[in-house]
Amino acid sequence: MSNHPRRTSIVDIPRLSKDVKDYFGIDKYSEGLADFIRHSDTPITIAVQGEWGSGKTSLMNHVHNELCGKEKEFESIWINTWEYSVLIQDRDTLLTVISNMLNATVKAVEESLEQVDTSTKETKSGKIKAIERSLTKIKDFSRNLAPIMPELAKLGIAHLLGGDMLTPETINQIFSNFQQNKSDQDNNIQGELQQEVHNHLSPNIMELKRSLESVISNSLEINKNKKGFVFFIDDLDRLEPSVAVDILEVLKNVFTIDKCIFLLAIDYDVVVKGLKSKFGEKDNSNEKEFRSFFDKIIQVPFTMPVNSYDINKFLADHLEGIFYFEGFEKKKIDLESFQEKAVEVVQLSVGTNPRSLKRLINSLSLLKIINNRIEKYMISENEEIVHFALICIQTAYPKIYELLNQEPYFTRWDEDTVLGFLGKRLDDNVRKKEIDPEDNSKWEKILNYICDEISLSSKVQQIIDILNIILEEVPDGEDLDKFMKRMLSMTAITDVSNVSSQKDVSGLRIGMYVRQTLLDLIKKGLIEDNMIEQLLTKEYSKQTFGLGYPFFKEYDKETSIRDLARHEGDSRNRYWTKTTFKINGKKYIACSEWYNHMYDNFENWKNVLISNKRESHNSNFPKEKTFN
Repeated sequence: MSNHPRRTSIVDIPRLSKDVKDYFGIDKYSEGLADFIRHSDTPITIAVQGEWGSGKTSLMNHVHNELCGKEKEFESIWINTWEYSVLIQDRDTLLTVISNMLNATVKAVEESLEQVDTSTKETKSGKIKAIERSLTKIKDFSRNLAPIMPELAKLGIAHLLGGDMLTPETINQIFSNFQQNKSDQDNNIQGELQQEVHNHLSPNIMELKRSLESVISNSLEINKNKKGFVFFIDDLDRLEPSVAVDILEVLKNVFTIDKCIFLLAIDYDVVVKGLKSKFGEKDNSNEKEFRSFFDKIIQVPFTMPVNSYDINKFLADHLEGIFYFEGFEKKKIDLESFQEKAVEVVQLSVGTNPRSLKRLINSLSLLKIINNRIEKYMISENEEIVHFALICIQTAYPKIYELLNQEPYFTRWDEDTVLGFLGKRLDDNVRKKEIDPEDNSKWEKILNYICDEISLSSKVQQIIDILNIILEEVPDGEDLDKFMKRMLSMTAITDVSNVSSQKDVSGLRIGMYVRQTLLDLIKKGLIEDNMIEQLLTKEYSKQTFGLGYPFFKEYDKETSIRDLARHEGDSRNRYWTKTTFKINGKKYIACSEWYNHMYDNFENWKNVLISNKRESHNSNFPKEKTFN
């Protein structure tokens, strides 16, 4: 058992220094990247690519610590673009980021000058004055950009990016938009501001670039200990993609300066999304255009090595840290065997993404505490493994977790499962070619079809493997349906999907819920002959439930159930064929055309049935209820 103080959660923050344990082996990659930067020709731009939560910021922090600081070779400028986009419109983000990059550059140079000793300042006074003049120009440009950023954003910044002059005519165009919606007093204020902008923004973008070049080169001339400036641009992939692309263009046109290295947290897929308005949807015909844009700006792509992350130690330490293994010895659970199985399940589901792993640990911790409080306990290694696997599915594949809640007996998934979950029937061609009713692996093929429909086709084999692991852990002689329902009940509180639609159906989709509830009502004797007569009519079924077909059809062996299910010659089934309902010696099939908006209608009908039964039981003169 852990000797550390008990903790119940892990915080999801980037790793800031080497003092924090490197569970995933990122340091060696960070150091390699730092060494590459240390000896690179400049200017150069490097893209750190990876999905959210893969450790991009942690890696950049480590590179920063390796290269930048008082005694290190490089000056650093860190820009978190996401921070500048919060609470402002997308169109304003670009210019806000530009302004803050300029301000951060000025601050870094000024701090660098403060570190220069007095004797050097005296011998380099000419260069220092040149720096100060250029800094003034940069400050003025940034300061005077702020008041007109909203209008510049509305117009687009082609005037800046293209190198056109910000002429009086251009500025007049910007301010004319202001004046259309301003009072006279506001127009006077804007007039004064317009004159100020004339004074400071008339030079074109090339002058700004020359000022930046002068500041950086002269600063490095004075401070010989520094080799260059590294710009760390974080969270670009959290911005609206078109804004991220605009920022890349600014970097290319304004900040491509000798002795500057840019390290960007951005993914190629974000660039693709941001270029849709320019090139359209990416396909084989225009793939080259998307790639050419990326290659024009990014000289070196670096992909986070998530597939190389070793998660064993991370899982073992953090599960122990939340006291997850507490009670395992009493239950005679082989800890090594459990950990081996847990790692296998995690690799098939959550994978090696650090953020997802932390979320998994936190969910497991909360569930263990809550289940102990309400006295729901796993009593064996089998149950512990299945519980762990279900939380992994909940974290990585929430739609599959939702499907399991709707129909826990997953080895019996069939065409009705598809209808209940997707709201549409299985494609006839798929049914004929791929689904064999006698095939023991039919449920796997049904799952494959569902995964295709919910964009999980690339993960279907991993999901099947997890479900087969669960199947192996079901105790001999125990009903899979009951076992799964019990295990799912211990995981529900950390499910974030479809909370608003759960109501009182325990997570079941409407079709599955109707079928299950109907069986329960029949078992309790709540559906009597007079009600059956109404359920056999199309008019009552439409008025009460919104169905397009009679709720019930009577079934006898002389008629093919499949023919009966195809209402009046339809080409596809409108009734469940796998389940028949026996009431007072007669058999019926029930309509399967249920949709979520019918839930309230069905609940009202069910509640009136129950209420009628109670009143007839408690009164010698039962009152007849009507169904609306």
